[in-house]
Formats: sequence, structure tokens, C-alpha cells
Amino acid sequence: MSPPDPRPRADDVAPAEGARPLVVVGILGGIGSGKSAVARALGELGAVVFDADRIAHEALGRDAVRQAIVARFGDTVLGDDGQVDRRALGAIVFRDRAALHDLEAILHPVVRDEIEAGLARARRDPDRRLAVIDAPLLLEAGLDALCDHLVFVEVDETTRLERIKHNRDWDLDELRRRESFQKNLNEKRRRADTMMDNNSSASTLKARVRDVWQRLAAP
Repeated sequence: MSPPDPRPRADDVAPAEGARPLVVVGILGGIGSGKSAVARALGELGAVVFDADRIAHEALGRDAVRQAIVARFGDTVLGDDGQVDRRALGAIVFRDRAALHDLEAILHPVVRDEIEAGLARARRDPDRRLAVIDAPLLLEAGLDALCDHLVFVEVDETTRLERIKHNRDWDLDELRRRESFQKNLNEKRRRADTMMDNNSSASTLKARVRDVWQRLAAP
């Protein structure tokens, strides 16, 4: 028998006073699978989208976050403008698992707080039926605990590599090295409630996203 799912479900958690039920969807998948494309498509249909990468990027500009990062990694991660240089920081943390964990310990609580605050606002909006959390480290950061439904975006490795070469100029070794810092794809598939194939066209993906929307957000 499978262990019970620790994630709170929509019907397990009583909404706050004055709030309404809101379905929260988390997006899973490999690097280059199109997770953000799925999130954007759901946003176009009316979902509120929380982009964890954007939130983390904005958090780097906060004094307290910048000071914590400099205290851990030194001022070599600062650019000429005194702000955190993401490329310099990435060169450190994606070569050292312990360094990455230290960075996550700084950023993940900030990202989670922002998303939780946004979800609270969304639950007070009578027009919101669905929210999306788009986070590369959804499981690793424990953000799946905020979700009612997890969607895994399935794309074969060859297609993902082609997209990544075009968008990020990575080779296969770099793709696999980066993914080694994340939970493996089989674990993500196992945790998903819905599988969404994204090996074909953008229009086909949008049609599949509409199906999910109708299933989860329709009145």
C-alpha cells in the first residue's frame, strides 16, 4: 500500500473566513520541458501564476537577503552596482551541492512567504478559481505542500536538449549535471496527479492545458 500523501488537499483544509475554495496547481518536469509555458497558458485562462524564479530574483535585491548571501559567499558575488550577480552566484552553487543548499536556505523561505501571501490574496478574490506555482524546485523547496494538484510536463530528452541548446546553449552533460541537483524525473512523475505531454506543438499544449483548466477550474 502506498504511504498517505502528506500534501493538504482542497477538501482537507478549511478556507479562512471570507475566503473561497481555490485549486492550487504545481508544475513538475525536467529542465526545458515547458513548465513555464504550461503556467503561462493557465494564466491566460485566468489562473494567478506564482513564478518562483522571478520572486527569488526580486528577493536578491532586498538588503537582508543580499547581506546574508555576501556573509555566506563573499563579496565576489556582487556586481559593480553592488547587487548580487546571478551568474557569479550560479557559478559557485551549481558546482557545490553544500553551497546550493546554503543558498536555498536563504531564498526558499522568502519565496514561500511571498507565495503564501499571494495565495491568501487570491482566495479573497471571487473571480479566481485556480492558482499555479511555477517553481523549478517545487518538491525540493516543499512548495508541493501548498498544492492541491501536481501536473508533470513530459518531454523526451532529445527535445528538451534541443530547446536548451537554443535557449541556454547547454550541452547534454550540462543538462544532466544541472538536473543532478534536483529530484529525479521518475520521482516527479510518481508524485504527479496529471501527466501532460509536450513533445508536439504549442497549440497542442494549449489544448491540453485547457483540458486541465476545465477539469480543475470549471464551475
